Amino acid sequence: MAYLREVGLRRAHQSLLESDPSATSVASIAYHWGFTNLGRFAAAHTARYDEPPAATLRRPAYRLTQSNVIRTG
Repeated sequence: MAYLREVGLRRAHQSLLESDPSATSVASIAYHWGFTNLGRFAAAHTARYDEPPAATLRRPAYRLTQSNVIRTG
């Protein structure tokens, strides 16, 4: 069971990084990945990633674009 929780936590974290905070919520992402108790999800996320899920959602993730790809040759 701990393995499944870790996988869900990792995927929820990635979803938080990739999502638009104006279009989604922490709750919808947590529910999507199987977390039904939002307080426990927030506590587990904060313990694992040293920031609350709301801060992760607001933090911009690195996005691969044409402007930051190094071209050779």
